Amino acid sequence: MAPPAEIPRRAVPAFLAEFLGDRIDDTRKLTTVGDQMPPGHRFLMYFHAVADVGRERWQPVKNTKRLALQAASTVGKAANEILGALTERQARLFTGEGWERATELYAPLLTGSGNPHPVENGFAFLSPYGVPYLAGSGIKGVLRRAAEELALLCEDREGWTLPLVWAIFGFDEKSAYITGDESTEWVQGYQQFIESTAQSPDSLLQQLLEIWFEPRGRPKDQPSFLRELRESKQIRGSIHFQGLVSFLDSFPDAQCRLGVDILNPHHKNYYQGSGGESPHDAEQPVPVFFLVMEPGAKFVLRAQLLPGRTPLLSSVGDWKKLLDAAFDYASQWLGFGAKTSVGYGVLGPDREAEAAARRKALEDEERRKKQAEEEAERRAREEEERRRKEAEEAKRARARAEWDALPEHEKIKRRLQEAAEAYLALNEVERRKVRGDLIAAINEALEQGAQLDSAELREDVATCIEAIYEQVGWADPGSNKNARKRQEKNRRKAIEDLRSGNV
Repeated sequence: MAPPAEIPRRAVPAFLAEFLGDRIDDTRKLTTVGDQMPPGHRFLMYFHAVADVGRERWQPVKNTKRLALQAASTVGKAANEILGALTERQARLFTGEGWERATELYAPLLTGSGNPHPVENGFAFLSPYGVPYLAGSGIKGVLRRAAEELALLCEDREGWTLPLVWAIFGFDEKSAYITGDESTEWVQGYQQFIESTAQSPDSLLQQLLEIWFEPRGRPKDQPSFLRELRESKQIRGSIHFQGLVSFLDSFPDAQCRLGVDILNPHHKNYYQGSGGESPHDAEQPVPVFFLVMEPGAKFVLRAQLLPGRTPLLSSVGDWKKLLDAAFDYASQWLGFGAKTSVGYGVLGPDREAEAAARRKALEDEERRKKQAEEEAERRAREEEERRRKEAEEAKRARARAEWDALPEHEKIKRRLQEAAEAYLALNEVERRKVRGDLIAAINEALEQGAQLDSAELREDVATCIEAIYEQVGWADPGSNKNARKRQEKNRRKAIEDLRSGNV
């Protein structure tokens, strides 16, 4: 029997009911809704909990669960804009001094499945925005579990110890190694840690004890305290310590996609019964549909230090490296969200980001190598230039020393010869311009030669001047015949005067 006409089809205003539609298989309308309304709103507030089934209208979702979930699975433009804004805001507020890891979803992610919902399997959406996300508390829980396994169950601990777990993540009184049965591997690993503290007390644990307890109530030794943790609920409950690190919520990139997945248990009676009935092929499978985030979504996990814990932090050391090791272990062995034991929630390194990081590292290395080569070349050039200058200076010093060692008449001759060689190296036009300088140099040589006491030395200088005139000409070019004769006569007389000492 159809419901009375006056009963509203939805517990929402009429205009919204018209916008959402009554049928969940209206593709055109669902596309419009998906672009304008985040998936969390369609999954929670405006979910198609009732639908038309054949001729029966307004029936609770049962056989149409898959369609109802598909109606809520489109991420759409509105959600993408919100995700982009949330991601940008968090990136700007993040100090940059904390831990940051780019990740990628390798398998479907189911998170928040325990939340109540008409299809029995919920999904985690951030209120009031209606977009999917990974809660910081959930990220912290997975990484804590990874750190505990590394500290207590693995041969290669990647630097993790139980006090480091407590210092970074805080103390958890419900941990399996404290409350579990003694036959479990957790407790066995915990017992091994107790034995290690009996042989050599852990300095970080001692610092934690000084933080957790007043001097009067402080445990006398570490092994006794660790045993009492398992025996006394009161002692466990008295420790209230948050740890050094706070984990932020993580949002998928704006290109993420939601989808509808299925589990199809074939032996419902066997699993839910008392065990008296064996599984058999005649049972009817019961498909279970639920929302998942599809592989390929990318997250950036972030954690930052809580204020006021500097002394403890100095004892912890490189906590970012420890979190990297915990994440790598979690991505390989644990997973995030629900149903991780059957392969869901595998969150690993962002392959594209890591490839980009490797490329950048290679580029940086190439740039550093090139800079080093250029620096080496620059230093080599500078060294070569330094040596060249030193060689030139040494050559000049030798030349100065040789010059200083020459007798005066040899200095007169050499200066004159150098001036003549420079003159003869010029063309006719250039010689005319510097002819006066050469004659001045010859006259200076005559004056300097006249100062010599030895007639033999004056003869040597005079002979040199005479040879120079024979090379460059006794008269200046361009003079008339009479002028040339006078110049040659006067210059020969000056040489003879030098020889005779009549200057």
